[in-house]
Amino acid sequence: MVPAAARAQRGAAPGLVEALPLVPYRDDGREASCAVCLDEFAGEQHVRQLPCGHRFHAPCIDQWLARSTRCPLCSRDVAPLATCCGRAASTSSDAPVRRRRWQLQAHQSQV
Repeated sequence: MVPAAARAQRGAAPGLVEALPLVPYRDDGREASCAVCLDEFAGEQHVRQLPCGHRFHAPCIDQWLARSTRCPLCSRDVAPLATCCGRAASTSSDAPVRRRRWQLQAHQSQV
C-alpha cells in the first residue's frame, strides 16, 4: 500500500514544471503535434521541451506533469535527481549497467 504522503505528491513540483524551457516550435521532422491533446503545433508557437527532447503544448504537458513526473512518450522521469557529494544519483536507466558492473566485480573477486 502506498503511504498517503506519497499519493499526495505524484506529479512534478510546480517549480520544476515552470523551469522546463519553452522553445519556439520548428518543424524539424520530429513531433508535428502534441501527444497529449493530439493537435498540431502552429508555426509561431512556443512549446515546452522536456529533458528527453520531446515537445508538447505548455498547458497540456503542465497539466500532465501535475499528475505524473514522466514523459508521456518515453516515460523518462523529468524530475531532477538527488545529488550526493556533487554527483547526480543514478537513474533506473543505468541500473543494468550498474548490475553488470557489480557482477563483473563479484566474478573478479572470486578468480
